[in-house]
Amino acid sequence: MGMSRKCWLIGERSATAPILAEQFARLRGLEVRNCTASEFVAMSARTGGDPLIATNFATFDRMSPHERETLGALVNSGATLYIRGAAVEGNRYRLAPLVESSFTVGCAPAVPSYRFTRHPLIPVVLRGEKMRLGVSLNFVRDMSGPIEPIIFACHDDGTQSPVVFTDRCGKGAVICDVQAEDATAAMPVVWRLADPVQRCINIGALIAADRASARNVSKPVSFNLTIDDIPLGYDYFNEAPLEDFLAYAENRCPGVHFDCAWIPSSQQISRRYLEILKHHRAGFLWHGMLRHIDHQKLEDPRAEMEAGKLAMEKIARSFKVQLQPMMIFPFERSHRSTEELLLEAGFLGAAEQPRHDEDAPLPEYLRYSAPWCAHESGLRFLHRYESTFLTRDRMIAIAALGMPILAFGHPKDVRLGRLARFMDRGGTFAHFDELLDFATAKSLRDRSLEETARDLFEESSEAVSQLQCA
Repeated sequence: MGMSRKCWLIGERSATAPILAEQFARLRGLEVRNCTASEFVAMSARTGGDPLIATNFATFDRMSPHERETLGALVNSGATLYIRGAAVEGNRYRLAPLVESSFTVGCAPAVPSYRFTRHPLIPVVLRGEKMRLGVSLNFVRDMSGPIEPIIFACHDDGTQSPVVFTDRCGKGAVICDVQAEDATAAMPVVWRLADPVQRCINIGALIAADRASARNVSKPVSFNLTIDDIPLGYDYFNEAPLEDFLAYAENRCPGVHFDCAWIPSSQQISRRYLEILKHHRAGFLWHGMLRHIDHQKLEDPRAEMEAGKLAMEKIARSFKVQLQPMMIFPFERSHRSTEELLLEAGFLGAAEQPRHDEDAPLPEYLRYSAPWCAHESGLRFLHRYESTFLTRDRMIAIAALGMPILAFGHPKDVRLGRLARFMDRGGTFAHFDELLDFATAKSLRDRSLEETARDLFEESSEAVSQLQCA
């Protein structure tokens, strides 16, 4: 992956470049270049690797036989050709000599739904999904030649028509998407993919960019559940409810575990309480350097860190727990000086909700579309979300991009706050149900925050590095 691979956008100088192809190519770290068909032919010998080549149907229709043959040779050797936009209803388009296929474009004023096939080019989390639509949609009719459908439009009469399909061409692939180009694609791609209508519009470009960047879209993404402050929420009457809650979660999602963000100054915990957590494979990480306070207001961060180390050493020794080298800052507020102290102490990273200002150097469409960012200090932060924010559609979007789904809550959310057994303080064992059910249905991998960080940081991540925060 990365800048060694290119995305060539082929269009007329007076026409708009394929916007979505460019956006998803940049998301995957591809080097984007614009050219006409004739310029592309002249430069084709220097493309290198297996590039993504994107154009629209009008431009492809006007290509000379020599230009098409050049495209065909590159695709045969492994390139991905994505054709999208400028398809005219009623026109018949021929893909020869790349593949012996032709089709006519139709249009329905209000397609009620669409569905994904189980094609291996589709991100695994989307395979077999059927989703509502309710808008006008172009589709393929009168198809000749073999095709491999990716998305079907589902019509009112029960019939289905391809909308996005692929044709194998030697070692490469031609991906045709008969939808119109989206000239207003400014919203972050991750939240476009969270909307069923926008998902249909955008997914073809993601699939093309994923293939060109050699992303393994069949690999299940990971997920993690963290409960902040759980030792702080302890009281002597919480042991039975804790056991019940963890058993409830495991029944909903077999094998699931929770990470617990432990405040170092919280030392008064019963051994029985800890044994319940350990029996259910709970993980433990730092929640503050010592105290649960705003770390932007610490007068002496180094003294706080040194006291925290001693406190955590005592916790590890007394309760025989292993602390992950990961930090959850109280109130998700840190300071460069505190982050530098964590790096000095050998911390792997931290986790917090993504902030808009972190992505300031990026164009709007790339915001929130990386699983982590590095602050100016150099400390890397995994992106996590409150469990209530993670609707099924948002989880589909995050997973479709190949990012881990990291959720968090607090003891009060799951009826484990102080004295919750005797008074109604809100919360329910079902707080994480939507994520637990999704993880089970999609065979997500349960990973600790430390394991998640190591998985991400140790990957060959040239493309991800393009999205790091300044």
